[in-house]
Amino acid sequence: MAPKPPPAKGPAPAKQPERPPSKLQECLSGYNCVTLGVVMLFSLFLYTLWYISLCTLERAKREPLRKAVAQLRQYMIAQNAEYGTLNDTAIILEAEKVSRQLLPWAEKIKEIQAEIADIHYKLNENWIAYKSHLYLLNPELLNFVDSNKLCSESKAFMTDIQDDEDEIFLESAIRRKHGDYYIGLTYESREWRWTITHVKAFKYYWAKNQPKDTHLNHCAKLQSGCTTKLKCWISAACNSLGRCICKKKPEDKWMT
Repeated sequence: MAPKPPPAKGPAPAKQPERPPSKLQECLSGYNCVTLGVVMLFSLFLYTLWYISLCTLERAKREPLRKAVAQLRQYMIAQNAEYGTLNDTAIILEAEKVSRQLLPWAEKIKEIQAEIADIHYKLNENWIAYKSHLYLLNPELLNFVDSNKLCSESKAFMTDIQDDEDEIFLESAIRRKHGDYYIGLTYESREWRWTITHVKAFKYYWAKNQPKDTHLNHCAKLQSGCTTKLKCWISAACNSLGRCICKKKPEDKWMT
């Protein structure tokens, strides 16, 4: 059998160029496996600490909210045991409904607190209390118009006098004061009327020989130095100077 001829020699295949090392390979070159393992474990440890700290911080932020919801749930269930079957979201919605119902009462409480503060202030500033009313014995000398304005600015009015008890109280209150005090009584349409109601006075406490000359003296004053009980009113010109007595009634909304 004849031997096979040797294969024909062609050109040698071109040698593939070597790829340059990647950045990771460049960074890891020179480190052995043990060193790399330690670095990776340490990095993992730091990442774990960071994650735990974030979770702790987030839990701390939510803790007050969680406590608030728990207290709200406890309150709502105490009001109605059926709320115990609701989840937190439903409990919050029910509480919101209740709060809307209570809002008008909260506003009224604020108004009452403001009224109490105002009364407390007045009782320390020349105001005195009598029969559910407050009276201001204003020491400033003013004419009738300015006296009436002063009372209005104090959310009060020039005092009226309805009965003997009112008259005796006011006579006693100003007995040791100086000068005469305007009351809310004026002469109009040929009658003496209370300025707050424009109703004719049905009882009078005029001093002897009073009132005088109603054509000139259209206003009334209460004498501070009066010694005749229940007879202490005098007529006076409305532009004459005098002190005044303001009266403040309780507002109707506090009486209902």
